[in-house]
Amino acid sequence: MRAAAMTLSLPPQTFRLTNVVRAFLAEQEWDDEVAVDGFTSQVSANVPIHEQAFRLYIDVNERAQLLSVFIYSPIRVPVRRLHEAVLFLNRANHDSVVGRFSLEDDGEPNPVQWSCTYDLEGGTVSPKQIALMIEHGIYSFSNHWKGIVSVALMDVDANSAFQVCSVAEPTEALLDNVVHLNPSDRIL
Repeated sequence: MRAAAMTLSLPPQTFRLTNVVRAFLAEQEWDDEVAVDGFTSQVSANVPIHEQAFRLYIDVNERAQLLSVFIYSPIRVPVRRLHEAVLFLNRANHDSVVGRFSLEDDGEPNPVQWSCTYDLEGGTVSPKQIALMIEHGIYSFSNHWKGIVSVALMDVDANSAFQVCSVAEPTEALLDNVVHLNPSDRIL
C-alpha cells in the first residue's frame, strides 16, 4: 500500500467509508496515517490502554464494503510462550460477544491482536459504530491485560493467568480515558 499524509484528501465517492473513519479519528484527536491500494485503505493510529500505546488499524474495503478493526498490544509474545498464550486467548475469546483475540505463529515473537469485522452490505458506518468496535477491543484488552502480560512475559500457565484477570463490566472512567464520546452514546 502507498503511505499517505494525514492531510490526504480521498475522493468522497470512492472512499466514502474511509472518510467516515478518518473523520471519527480526527474527532477523537488521534493522529492517523493512511495507506491506499486500489479500493482498499488502511487507517492507523495509536490508542492508549493502561497508559501504553496500542496500535489501532482500521481496514476498509470500499468495494466489498467491509470494515475491520485491529488492535495490537505493545508487547510481543516470545515463541517459547506461544502455546500458553494461545490457550489463554482461546479462553478469553469464549467470553467475547464481539471480536476475538488472536496470535500469529510464524516462529517469531508477535503481538497479541484483537479484531472485529463488519460487513456493511450497501449500508454505511457511523462514528458511533466505529467507536463501539474500538471500545469492545479496549474493553477486551483491559479485562485481560494482566493475564496477557502474565502468560506472555512470565512463566505463568494459561489457567493461572486467567485467574489474575478481572472480568467485569467496563466503567465509565475506563471508557472516558480512551474514546471521548458522550456517555449516553455507549451501549456497553
